[in-house]
Amino acid sequence: MAEAAEREALRLAEEGLRLSEERFQLAMRGANDGLWDWNLKSNQVYFSPRWKGMLGYGEGELEASPFTWVNLLHPDDRLPTQARMGEFLKGGDDRIELQFRMRHKGGGDRYIRAPAFLTRDAQGRPERLVGTHIDITEAKEAETSLRQAAAVFTSTLEAVFVIGLGGGILAVNPAFSTISEYPEGEVLSRGMDFLLANQDDRAFHQAIWQAVRENGAWQGEVSFRRRGGDAFPAWLGITSVGDEKGEPINYVGVFTDLSRLKHSEAKLQHLAHHDPLTGLPNRVLLQLRLEHALDRSRRDGRRCAVLFLDLDHFKVVNDSLGHDAGDEVLQVIGHRLRDQMGEADTLARLGGDEFVMVVETVAQAEDAASIAQAMIDVVGTPYRLNDSHEVSLRASVGVSLFPDDGEGADQLIQNADTAVHQAKQEGRNGYRFYTRSLTEKANRRLEMEAGLRRALDLREFVLHYQPLISLTGGRVEGVEALVRWQPPGREIISPYHFIPLAEETGLIVALGDWVLQEACTQMKSWLDLGLRLDKVAVNLSAQQFRLSYLQERIRDILSESGLPPCRLELELTETTIMARGDEAGIQMAALKDQGVHLSIDDFGTGYSSLAYLRRFPLDKLKIDQSFVRDIPHDEGAAEITSTIIAMAKNLKLSVLAEGVETPEQLDFLTGRGCDSCQGFFFSRPLAADDFRHWMDRAAGP
Repeated sequence: MAEAAEREALRLAEEGLRLSEERFQLAMRGANDGLWDWNLKSNQVYFSPRWKGMLGYGEGELEASPFTWVNLLHPDDRLPTQARMGEFLKGGDDRIELQFRMRHKGGGDRYIRAPAFLTRDAQGRPERLVGTHIDITEAKEAETSLRQAAAVFTSTLEAVFVIGLGGGILAVNPAFSTISEYPEGEVLSRGMDFLLANQDDRAFHQAIWQAVRENGAWQGEVSFRRRGGDAFPAWLGITSVGDEKGEPINYVGVFTDLSRLKHSEAKLQHLAHHDPLTGLPNRVLLQLRLEHALDRSRRDGRRCAVLFLDLDHFKVVNDSLGHDAGDEVLQVIGHRLRDQMGEADTLARLGGDEFVMVVETVAQAEDAASIAQAMIDVVGTPYRLNDSHEVSLRASVGVSLFPDDGEGADQLIQNADTAVHQAKQEGRNGYRFYTRSLTEKANRRLEMEAGLRRALDLREFVLHYQPLISLTGGRVEGVEALVRWQPPGREIISPYHFIPLAEETGLIVALGDWVLQEACTQMKSWLDLGLRLDKVAVNLSAQQFRLSYLQERIRDILSESGLPPCRLELELTETTIMARGDEAGIQMAALKDQGVHLSIDDFGTGYSSLAYLRRFPLDKLKIDQSFVRDIPHDEGAAEITSTIIAMAKNLKLSVLAEGVETPEQLDFLTGRGCDSCQGFFFSRPLAADDFRHWMDRAAGP
């Protein structure tokens, strides 16, 4: 009987324990927490299924050991957590709460809060440590998000404000106070309408809130006013914030101060249409204003004028005083010209030293002429720069009229530009009106330039040779090579028509190089045939003389042709030499070192300085034909020619006279001791084959 009672009591106890355990498990499941139980004496650990599942593990996947718990801790949290646990077990407290990160089986970390309590044996020694793991990852992430949101709210440069359902401001960030100049205390509970620059624009304010209520948001540009009264443009956005049911609980407004952006846009707009140096309209704005002026002129039946001003020799200012001084000059000129124009007129700087004025009303051509002359006069008035240099400039102006000289803006500007080039060609410091003949002349120039380029590629140039006659023995001592242009099927074009254009376009360098090659090759061929010629003379252009590699090029041409250097004579003008200054002497000395001869062409028409005749390594002077033409009848020409010959003799230079056409000229030159001459009296320039036959006839039977 007693035994049965004991068994029943045991069964009831076990059933109670089972129910207790079941309730405990149900409670733990409901709490969604993981349980762990560490027996400190046996060092056995129990991890509940929820504890394991929290980290992604199933039953049987984790060893019931304290090391399992330690190994699952985040590496950065492992040592601090172990240290705190050790201190706890050594102390007298019975409860502890830890926070740490644990590694999830699927990757990533889980934030864990772990409250635990300690049980002790009868002697007070730690016996078991029991605790739970509570996953607080989502709370941590929410906390981080809130912290980030708070940081953004506080530190953003955009103004943020929160408005309640009643329309009053609940909170503002520091940027709101910085931009609006209103401290937080002055705006709380107020409606945002106090920010509006136009307090009368209530309809606009109501339309904003109507859009927010209907669409949940609104954004657009508004005009706000700061606390100090200054209005400023702002980009405003208002968004409705809803609860879990989507019902609005408040509104968040954000606005950005557009003042700097608007200022930058205005500045960029100004730069896009104005010259940064003078502040005048540029080509783009000039085009727009001129088109507008033309529309009005067509409508009203009026004339308007385009005046194109180009400074004369402005490069001298930049080269001598520097570009800063040049910029200062352009600014002064721009200011002066602006003071001369009417209120409806436009003055623009196209770039460099070019200015264009559009005069909207011109009754007659004389009115445009008066304005052009006034522009020239105001430019010509001397002025002193900040560095105390006094500058005096001149200007040339070209004038085109609407509708006489064109219907469109481009055509009128182009025609005025053509006219200003004509003014420069006719002496500068004046104005010229556009005429159709100027365009025809410009077109001919463009055609010739294109033809020159084509002629170089197609080898349409030929050399003619004019004999150089010795006056002491009457023999042919050499030839001068003269270039001619022979277009297919057309007459030969004289160098007087194309050499200036070749120099202006830079084509003279390539053309001059070809002339040197051809002349040296032909001279070597004649020498091989037995012709008794001392030298071939070739003109060297100013641009060729400036080439840094000229010496090497001459050496290569002589080497390729096989012509001895002493058989080549290079002719330079006085202007070419003087433009190089001291560098000219260095260049000429290097050429002389190669063995070539150097002569001054057209002597008497340039600087005619005795200084360079003494300083530079010259061999010959060539008297310009303008002096020879009038001897012996013109006493002045005869005196100049005699003086040049005597001076050359004193300097031990030989003298050659150009343009000899009569026996009287020849007798005069011979009597004055001139060494040699050339001209039509002996022969015109001849093609290579014709010169060969001429030499045979000159040699006689």
